[in-house]
Amino acid sequence: MSDHGPARPENDSDASTDPLGRLRSWWEQAREIGSGIPDAISLATVTPAGLPANRIVIAKRVDDSGVVFVTSGTSAKGRDLAAHPEAAAVFLWPDPLRQVRVSGPVEVLDDAGSDELFASHAPLSRAGFVASRQSEPMDPDGLERLWERIRDLAETPDELARPATWHGYRLVATAIEFWSQDEERTQTRVQLTRATPADPWQQRRVQP
Repeated sequence: MSDHGPARPENDSDASTDPLGRLRSWWEQAREIGSGIPDAISLATVTPAGLPANRIVIAKRVDDSGVVFVTSGTSAKGRDLAAHPEAAAVFLWPDPLRQVRVSGPVEVLDDAGSDELFASHAPLSRAGFVASRQSEPMDPDGLERLWERIRDLAETPDELARPATWHGYRLVATAIEFWSQDEERTQTRVQLTRATPADPWQQRRVQP
């Protein structure tokens, strides 16, 4: 049993008015209690060849349009999104057991938004973004040299500028599903969709 009390089936009434607000609420609760890795999402994209691809990334925030994350435009996922600018993400929190699926088009943030996200990272992370050629091949001794360069760059954090290929991305939510399970294994699924971000959300409850 959870130390944080039983998770009851969710009330559907608050989902359609502000589903992204509900997602933020669930996320904040997961952070407060340390449920799993609360900021991690499974991000699915489509490769230029049309094949599925998936990986774990860190969500930076959920705003009024969708889920924001960062990556290099030259990374595998960056190339995927350039070819097919759509994605799906899954948040999973084990305690209480909740899952949120989000899908829709993906947009690149402007320079100001990307600069803000870059500056929010610790110096060592920023140095890593500058030094790494993400997803490029590396020889067996390359990792040690890369880390040496990262450590050197991190010593002068004020000189670290955002690489031109490094961006913030927003997964603009056009479909969201909230799933939860209580202590009695009763599951609740609520789906919300909208044709475009300007349209109202349409909600339906579906069988688990």
